[in-house]
Amino acid sequence: MKYLTYLFPSIILLSVSFSIYSGQISKVNNIDIWWDSFGEETDPPLLMIMGLNANSQHWPIDFIKELVDKDLYVVIYDNRDTGKSTWINNENFFVKLIKISPNFIKKWFVDLIFGSMVDEEGRFNIEGIPSSYDIKDMSSDAISLMKNLGIDHFHVLGVSMGGMIAQQTAIDYPDNIISLTSWMSSPGFNVEGLKGPEPFFVEAIKQSALLNFQNRQSESILYIYEKQTGSKYNFNRSVYQKRVNRIIDHGENANSGHMLAVGASENRLNKLPNMNIPTLVIHGTEDPLIPFDHGKKTHSLINNSKFIALEGVGHEFVKEQYEFIASEIYNHIINIKGEADE
Repeated sequence: MKYLTYLFPSIILLSVSFSIYSGQISKVNNIDIWWDSFGEETDPPLLMIMGLNANSQHWPIDFIKELVDKDLYVVIYDNRDTGKSTWINNENFFVKLIKISPNFIKKWFVDLIFGSMVDEEGRFNIEGIPSSYDIKDMSSDAISLMKNLGIDHFHVLGVSMGGMIAQQTAIDYPDNIISLTSWMSSPGFNVEGLKGPEPFFVEAIKQSALLNFQNRQSESILYIYEKQTGSKYNFNRSVYQKRVNRIIDHGENANSGHMLAVGASENRLNKLPNMNIPTLVIHGTEDPLIPFDHGKKTHSLINNSKFIALEGVGHEFVKEQYEFIASEIYNHIINIKGEADE
């Protein structure tokens, strides 16, 4: 089971339009964290946290521009184990052995792992698997990075697993977090009553993993991209191919321990109701990985939170909605500032 992390090369990869940034490295929690920033340092700071196995290049530059144009100071970074930050988990001997084995062995292995990691109700069954770090450690990376940059109070936005990290950061460091935005995320995969991923998407993850074992990473990412797209907007394969090339160039760790970190972490079911940080929750109605009810549950757990449903949207960023979502985040942030000034 400790090798199941390799089966999640792209399940929370998000459509992007990133330029190649220079960025820089800071020593945080005894590891290297790569980060970059946009806008004026005197504007309200917004830390943006990316999802599972996804480096910071997944943030669409056009979306970042929308936020910066609204006078926000945006900070992005590579989570530990991906991008140009420290990789704690790398391709080991067993993975190398699987990759040189016949295809029927690869498929057998993928089916074997998924047979044990998805329960009878179709939910991820990933608890109790050893992990070298968890969501709390990744939350500590986030807060430590901002303190390293001299920013003690800031707004935080997280997508997918990044939303879990953002939630944990708000729970553990309430004096530092001004507001929280949790996008296409969850209070925990093991929360009773919440749906698991759509069956067709579980099969897509398996196919994506198989492509990775065949050293076809670009195809793997493109395949999962298409499967996580909602029905409202068309999938443009040629555009995505260019984006995938830039993502891979930055460093995409197919062997990261992110999924293990999620499984090793407690859910936030009992902690979120005690949190008093202004929160915006955003979720697509056709999300096949983290179904819509996860977003609704997050909203119901957090007092006075606001919920935005994106009709016909999957587990994805949608270019047509950048301006709308950026405006909602900006209004969320500015309204808090306005209340504080009164």
